[in-house]
Amino acid sequence: MADKVVGRAVVLLCVYFQVSAVFAVIISMEGVRVLEDNNVFYQFEKCVPNILNQKRNDICPFEKFALTFATPEEACF
Repeated sequence: MADKVVGRAVVLLCVYFQVSAVFAVIISMEGVRVLEDNNVFYQFEKCVPNILNQKRNDICPFEKFALTFATPEEACF
């Protein structure tokens, strides 16, 4: 899977659907952690602490929601 911005929410879906590799221009540290925990190959150009909302004044709502799930299975049900 390849995308410009990849955070925990996207990564949880990728792991659930058994994506073999993730490529991102920007990736969150939480996204990297989930990929590493699940042994998914990844590459990126820039790693950031959090994916922000459009106004860049808070964490993206999808990322906030994704933090409530411990596993990819929980996020997809």
